[in-house]
Amino acid sequence: MEAQVDKKKNAHGSNKAAAQDVQSTIDRVTDELNALFLHTGFSAWLLGSHNSVNDESPPTFFGSGDTVEFFPEVLSKDPWELTWLFEQWTCKQEKNLKKIDPLARVCAECAGYVKIELRNITNTKNIDMNYVNYERAIMLLHGVKIVDWPLETFISPSNVTNEWEKNGETVRKPRKKRSDAGITHGKRKWDDKENAGPLAKRSKGFQHGVKKKAAKVVKAVAKGKLKQSTSAEFIDSSDEEDWNEGDDEEDNSKDSSLARLLSTFRNV
Repeated sequence: MEAQVDKKKNAHGSNKAAAQDVQSTIDRVTDELNALFLHTGFSAWLLGSHNSVNDESPPTFFGSGDTVEFFPEVLSKDPWELTWLFEQWTCKQEKNLKKIDPLARVCAECAGYVKIELRNITNTKNIDMNYVNYERAIMLLHGVKIVDWPLETFISPSNVTNEWEKNGETVRKPRKKRSDAGITHGKRKWDDKENAGPLAKRSKGFQHGVKKKAAKVVKAVAKGKLKQSTSAEFIDSSDEEDWNEGDDEEDNSKDSSLARLLSTFRNV
């Protein structure tokens, strides 16, 4: 039973099979409408067309009784002229099936459907949907309720936003916005050009400058270009002073050797 129902709903595999199904269905419907008019005097008309230029089914028009006279008298158009216009319209709509409607349009249509169904079920023409006070203004007052609402919170479709969420995962709370969010920031203006830039860049620049100056001094000394400072006074030296200086140098060498020994013992 389910297989037969699915077979009626499934699309045909070829345009030829679809055209055969269309023709057999139209023949059956026209016979039923003719019989209905003969039995009850009920007039009806049928207008049909394919929705793709690749379909082989021709546009169809059928009217039972005197319905054919309705079109030229009221619409000022021939029935077949109206059928061809309908064919052009359906083929044009087929190209727009893959276009995605904007979110605002979809929300407006949903809100309109809710309002229409509310007026139909309450049989009231001037009633409007109240999403803010829904329980008190709609449920308690009119005794109706919306079933199978797809959203977690009951809000107006016009307030629905587009968000992506993974199935089965809890979406974490969004981070708090900064106090200066949305404010454009220009380049930082430094009062002192020498201290401009972050601290790390300033320290690196200072070290690089010191090394560069030291390298220049070493090169100048090696080439003999750097002049050594001289004293303003000249003191004559004597043999006695030279002898005393020699003793002082020996004492200094002894003191330095003792200091090295003490430092080694302290390290041990």
